[in-house]
Amino acid sequence: MTTTVLATSAARPGPSLGQILGLAVAALGLSTTSGWLLQLPILFELHHGLVPMVFNTGLSFLLTGLALALPSRHGGRWATLRTFMAATVVGLCGLTLIELVLDRGLLGIDLVSLHTWYDYGNTRPGRMAPNTALGFLVAASAILVGDRVSSRALGLAEVTLTFLLLIIGLTGLIGYLLAPELLFNWARSARMALHTATGMVLMSLALWLSWLRSDWYAGETYFREDGKIRLLSGALLVIVTTAAALTGFVLQQDGTRRSLEDRLSTVIKARGPWLAIVVDDVRLQAQQALALLSPAHPEPGALDKSAEGFAAQGWQRVVLQQADGLPSAVLGPTATQPGFVAPVDETGQVALVWDQGLRLRVTLALDSGARLVMERPAPRLEQALFATNGLGDSGEIAVCRLAQPGQMLCLPTRWQRQPFSLSMRPAGKTPLPMQLALAGQRGVVQSVDYRQQNVIAAYGQLAPGLGFVAKQDAAETYAPIRRALLIGAPLVAVVAMAGALLMLWQLSPLVARMRAAETLAADAAARVKAIVDSAGDGIVTVNETGVIESANRAAGQIFGIDPSQLRGRTFAGLLDGAVDADKMLARARHPERALLLPAFEVEGLRHDGARFPLECTISPVMLHGQTLSVVMLRDSSIRKELEVRLSHLAQYDQLTGLPNRALFMDRFATAALRAGRARRAMAVLFLDLDGFKAINDGFGHAEGDAVLVQTARRLNLAVRKSDTVARLGGDEFTIILEQLSQPEADVLAVADKIVQLMREPFVVQGRPCRVTVSIGAALHLGGDQLPDTATLLSRADDAMYEAKRAGKDAYRLSV
Repeated sequence: MTTTVLATSAARPGPSLGQILGLAVAALGLSTTSGWLLQLPILFELHHGLVPMVFNTGLSFLLTGLALALPSRHGGRWATLRTFMAATVVGLCGLTLIELVLDRGLLGIDLVSLHTWYDYGNTRPGRMAPNTALGFLVAASAILVGDRVSSRALGLAEVTLTFLLLIIGLTGLIGYLLAPELLFNWARSARMALHTATGMVLMSLALWLSWLRSDWYAGETYFREDGKIRLLSGALLVIVTTAAALTGFVLQQDGTRRSLEDRLSTVIKARGPWLAIVVDDVRLQAQQALALLSPAHPEPGALDKSAEGFAAQGWQRVVLQQADGLPSAVLGPTATQPGFVAPVDETGQVALVWDQGLRLRVTLALDSGARLVMERPAPRLEQALFATNGLGDSGEIAVCRLAQPGQMLCLPTRWQRQPFSLSMRPAGKTPLPMQLALAGQRGVVQSVDYRQQNVIAAYGQLAPGLGFVAKQDAAETYAPIRRALLIGAPLVAVVAMAGALLMLWQLSPLVARMRAAETLAADAAARVKAIVDSAGDGIVTVNETGVIESANRAAGQIFGIDPSQLRGRTFAGLLDGAVDADKMLARARHPERALLLPAFEVEGLRHDGARFPLECTISPVMLHGQTLSVVMLRDSSIRKELEVRLSHLAQYDQLTGLPNRALFMDRFATAALRAGRARRAMAVLFLDLDGFKAINDGFGHAEGDAVLVQTARRLNLAVRKSDTVARLGGDEFTIILEQLSQPEADVLAVADKIVQLMREPFVVQGRPCRVTVSIGAALHLGGDQLPDTATLLSRADDAMYEAKRAGKDAYRLSV
């Protein structure tokens, strides 16, 4: 029987760690695809603001993960299914790479319509990142190759693809921080998501675990152990070198970004207060210009008389407006419709105006209800306000105000020569930096601007209702790092490969010596193992510190563990803690005392924690000046189990596992003695099933036995663990109740509970069947008189028949 169980277990092993990782990857893909289909961002992005995983990436994870989770044996339907899934991923990612090269959609594989509802700044909705597509191409190819390894070249290709996938995953994690779309001015789809990179690493681990236990790698068919060490050490050196180099670029990029952010923030912080000073100054000059008019209620001709004074103070155009807003007098050039007007102070007296250049307009109210409107050009203000010193060739300053709902009106910028209008991005879309500024916020953000360029922008308010943005194109910001990366990446690759080759050259003699030493040790171990494995009993050798140095095959079988795993463990750890194993071993090392130490029995501990009886004999052996204890072991659990089984057969019902009549009578007598001594109440219940004969006659004895087993379970549920439920025979059961605090009420409660439980239908051959119970209970109320077991049992029997005569499915109590 044991051999059969072991064979079955070997034929159907549980899932490996590699398959579990494959299922985890498939779950990641299922979550992503479901998130896009159900429009639930929480399922496909780690955190709002981070790059999410697109639908095709999730689909590739789902297919690749399932392929990794399937059995990887040659042939059969599983291999066909794995091949189909891997080939599908190869086709999908191959087309995606072609799309990335041509920068255009093919056959609609990006599923743009599935992604347009969610804006995360991706100008190519649904498009995989290039390294993501390459990673899936490598993973799927590794699955296809792994199922077909038949030569050293294919094995080497499988190992190379696995480590290449690991490199892609690790560089994806670091590359997310490197932000390639900012370095190279790509679309945001060019950045691999963080959880995509994590999934790549998990896939590489799953592939590694799958071929690590394969026949072509675990054996020495294509790779010897020294070759494996050289191969893995070289690959790890390349991975570590690449990751370290990319980390250096990330730190450099972070420093560059912080430096630019500080400059942009300084522009935002400085120009608002500076404009406020200019506004206060021009308002004061306007008040001084107002004194040129006399009297306080000037006539239209007064402007002509003061023309020289206005011109001397720099006012180019002055308009005297009536109370209804119509001009009554104009001094200066004819007015034109300005392209931009925005108040720049809280009173509304001063405004920025664009009319073929930046102008300042001041409106003053007169006592008569009229208004005096004065304008002057502000070339210095325009030059200072839009100065991009320190912001490079792509630096830009933008000033905008709200024009109408959903629209912004902006002053000319470096790239726009006239005032222009911008549409605000709707809710749910990534807002423009100017939208944040007009909302009263201040900060620095990496974003896509109105020109669809990746920029680093600082934003804030120049004046109430007037947004201010200073920005620089990310491509220019990171140009030095981009150049260093283009030069440094090939150099890092060369250094990593050279380092790997150098390490392999240095490791070769060391690995060769290690292999020779391992061969000698293996030969010696094989000789010792052949000797001790020939014994039928378990044999372990224990050194003077109580540590096991060797164990034969029989010892491993006794403790349920491979014999090699017993080495290094303490002998005391194999025994119950109550046994002083160290004392026994010390006594056995002295021959004169060992004669007084015959074979003894202790309690052993199997590898799974199970306890079992163990016979031991300890003998001392001198070896290389050290006294070893040779312990002969024999598992005596079979003999013990036979003894226990015989005892159980004598006391328990074989069908229900309940105490039989003999054990019941013994416990009944013991319970009566306890009740008499403690003067406590006790009761006995006699139960008989109603309608049980119909079950046996109609369905057979097998179904009747099943009903009896279920009845025993229900009875055990109705009483306490301290009470006794027994089967006397047939469909008759008894229950002993002790330690009753409210005797009559407690007995009636138990009886009622049993009746209710038995009313629940049994299922016999798929059909519900009703079997009830009649209960007779006899109660001993305690006191000085000892309970008479025979009398109590007889009273319970009589009460049971009384319940039968009353219509069954009932209980009666005899007090």
